[in-house]
Amino acid sequence: MGILTDDMKQLVSGQLGFIATVDEKGWLDIAAKGTLRALDDFTLVFAEIAGGRIYHNIMQGSPIAVAVVDRVKHTQLRCIGKAEVITEGKLLDEMVAELAQ
Repeated sequence: MGILTDDMKQLVSGQLGFIATVDEKGWLDIAAKGTLRALDDFTLVFAEIAGGRIYHNIMQGSPIAVAVVDRVKHTQLRCIGKAEVITEGKLLDEMVAELAQ
């Protein structure tokens, strides 16, 4: 497991992220997520507002890939892992409050 450096966290918070998952038939799906943030040194979070295919695939246990690119600075970040859906608690409340602003 890697550690997100301060530069990586800044990149994630300042750019549009892309989330990729796989459905039950093995078809890839990718979507842009403007809410992507670094939660801590090991965890990325995003709000799945639309509840579409990405959400469905995560609920089915799909692995997840995240890509973020800063075209001006020519830097990028790619992370692969497992997603967890949060439906209650402090983290959800903080994300909702941030989105409301």
